Amino acid sequence: SFPTRRSSDLRMARPDIKVLFMTGHTERHVVREIAERGLGPVISKPFGPAKLMEKVRAILEASGA
Repeated sequence: SFPTRRSSDLRMARPDIKVLFMTGHTERHVVREIAERGLGPVISKPFGPAKLMEKVRAILEASGA
């Protein structure tokens, strides 16, 4: 699918890049595909600023940034 393909392209160019997938899809298969392929964390719409900050902070802390 497009988002996962774009993520792969980005990671080939910049292996150190951090990716947070954002989806408005309620279909579990989208989130499952991302998780199964180990592509990165996902945040589902709707979300507020606090939830976004929480996700970004977790990604950065996990990477040691």
